[in-house]
Parts: sequence; C-alpha cells; structure tokens
Amino acid sequence: KAWRDVGVTPGASGGGGAHAPQRSGTVAVTRSGGFAGVTQTGEATLGDDPRTPEIESLLDRIDFRGLAPHQPMPDRFVYTFDIQGEQVTVGEHELTPDLQQLALLVLGTR
Repeated sequence: KAWRDVGVTPGASGGGGAHAPQRSGTVAVTRSGGFAGVTQTGEATLGDDPRTPEIESLLDRIDFRGLAPHQPMPDRFVYTFDIQGEQVTVGEHELTPDLQQLALLVLGTR
C-alpha cells in the first residue's frame, strides 16, 4: 500500500514501476461544422473513465500550446478540445495523428 501511495505500481513494466502522477478533471471534445453542420460532443472524466490511460498517453505527446491559430475552411469540421478547463480549437485539416486519435477516442467514434 505504501508503494502505491507514492505512485509505484507493483508489476508495472519499465523503469522500476514508477508512473507519472495521474491527471484529474475532464477532457471534452466537440466536433462542429462540416457540410451538414452537425455538432458532436464527448467527454471523459480522467481517473474514472476506462479510457484514462490511453487519453493520458495522448495528452503527454500533444503540445497544445504549440498549435497554430485555427484557420477556418468552408465545409470542414472544427474540433474544440477542452483539457481540464483550457480550450484549443483546431480545424480538421490541422489535426495531428495524436489529436485525431484523441478526438476519435473521446467522441467514441473509434
């Protein structure tokens, strides 16, 4: 129990079993626009949601601050990522593979 309390998980692979602290809060994704103008929203509560490990892995790899300002394009989807209260908007054509995977995972479309 003491090891778990400080973040060391018995039997975990690599590096002696230590893990980065788990995030808390919510991750939400809204996809809007497109030809039909349909909006779809999904949300995950980190820690409680079974998708948490995969979502955290993606969040560790995505540099939200380094994303270029959103450039709207007609009839294309726009994705708004709300990561624990901070929002970033990205056009469909601006999605990196990790952003696309995060969107699909949180929206429940994969």
